[in-house]
Amino acid sequence: HDAYGVPWDVISQLDSARGDLLIALRAIHAAANSRWGRGLGLIFAEISGSPAERLLSLASAMGLAAERRRPLVITWSAASSKSGESVSPSAQQQNRRGDATASDSGVDSFNEYFDEKLSSVSHEQNLLSPDKRMEQAEAESVRLFVLREWKCRERLDVCMDWDKAYGRVVEFTTGRDESVVQRAIAGEIRGKHHLLLRLSMGLNLVSKAAKVRALAALVPSGQLVRRVHALSSAVSGSLGVYIGAGLKQKALVAVAQRIARQAKARKVGVFAIGENDDDVREVRSQLGELAIIPPDNITSSHSSMREGSSADRSQAEIEQENEKDELHRRLAELYAL
Repeated sequence: HDAYGVPWDVISQLDSARGDLLIALRAIHAAANSRWGRGLGLIFAEISGSPAERLLSLASAMGLAAERRRPLVITWSAASSKSGESVSPSAQQQNRRGDATASDSGVDSFNEYFDEKLSSVSHEQNLLSPDKRMEQAEAESVRLFVLREWKCRERLDVCMDWDKAYGRVVEFTTGRDESVVQRAIAGEIRGKHHLLLRLSMGLNLVSKAAKVRALAALVPSGQLVRRVHALSSAVSGSLGVYIGAGLKQKALVAVAQRIARQAKARKVGVFAIGENDDDVREVRSQLGELAIIPPDNITSSHSSMREGSSADRSQAEIEQENEKDELHRRLAELYAL
């Protein structure tokens, strides 16, 4: 905490991984031309948004960590929450004490969707001889650490009231100027060492190639793998299409008609998914029998089953489980696509 400027809220959640994090911090300190307190330390990433946005965010954070050869500490925000949203001061106090009513409500976990231990990403650096006749790749894995939640829900300077270590962290939130990330990487922000990425979309400064490597390195959890396999067997060989957000009725009809012509020419069905459930229903309805999945098959079949068998659970718990199930469904669709 004191030596490397890592907040207690982070250290307290790592459990058995604390030793691994310490080893990683020492490695950064011992690196050539390194001076602790100058340059980039840890990269924290709080991931939120829609399933597609989360995958882009993860790919960006993992890609950046690979390029900079830094450990990545991930927080997977609850399905219904947004990165950086405000929480009342009383809830902040409860979170710091670890009260179940505060810290467990709305908390989601990266490990429910992906395998932390198996997911790693490599940074490939070509080493060329002076005459460029020899080429080889050096690969280094990014060490992932997963936090159950990022407890500082306010601005970092507010969280410094209870832990001065937050003052060593540079914060970036999706939608802001990415130059702050570049300055943090270059060590140009005095007194700052770690980087917090509150992401609900990808980073433009991370290359497409790095993002692709990161997505390829993600290993889905067992539950997600089972759902992907079940869905893939049903949609295999079909024409896949993802419907983006913001399309009006006329545009949705035009998209469906164009897809239908392509599908008929290829003599295949259509697997249509998208950002907005209503838009997906409309496109599937327009496709008719060409749609592999019917328009009314949007809501996960597990949701109603959970709701009907959970009379002894609170409505909030039921809704949270349904949100998680919905996110599993959407992630499975993206993988199947």
